[in-house]
Amino acid sequence: GSTIYDADFQLFEEAPPEALLTTVDHVAQALPMGRMDHFVLFYRALFGFIPEQLWEIPDTMGLIQSRTMTSVGREIRLPLNISERRETTTGRFLTTFSGAGVQHIAMASIDIRRTMEQLALRGARFLPIPGNYYEDIEARWGLDETRLEMLRAHNILYDSDDTGEFLHAYTDPFDDRFFCEIVQ
Repeated sequence: GSTIYDADFQLFEEAPPEALLTTVDHVAQALPMGRMDHFVLFYRALFGFIPEQLWEIPDTMGLIQSRTMTSVGREIRLPLNISERRETTTGRFLTTFSGAGVQHIAMASIDIRRTMEQLALRGARFLPIPGNYYEDIEARWGLDETRLEMLRAHNILYDSDDTGEFLHAYTDPFDDRFFCEIVQ
């Protein structure tokens, strides 16, 4: 007769679909002001992580300071974010939830356009990016209209330097607390 495995598991007759998200790229933590050094020391002493350069990241409501702690082989990356302003995304997270915690998890994709299309079809909601952002990156990098339209259509952010391009997008926050980032 049939077994529990026949009822609970469906075998694929064909190959399963290709994964949209391949790995966890990083896990970002929001920290209160004055706590960055404590967390850097903690990750260095306990895990031997290495602190990277401190960056200032613009938020529509102020600056966020970010320092990534990485494992020796860079398999694990933990950005630590602080902000003096309560109105930034980091500041709102800390105020709303009374302390430090994981603010977002970033997952890597090998084809962010396809990933964003598929996730949208499955009901995922993404952070809307204002139109002037795409005007700014067009002026800064001279991207062609086809590329800009693809970025705009999927709310994908763009950056570039000597090492290559960086594409990323954010989900809408869940309960105004936690969100996911898709990176390529």
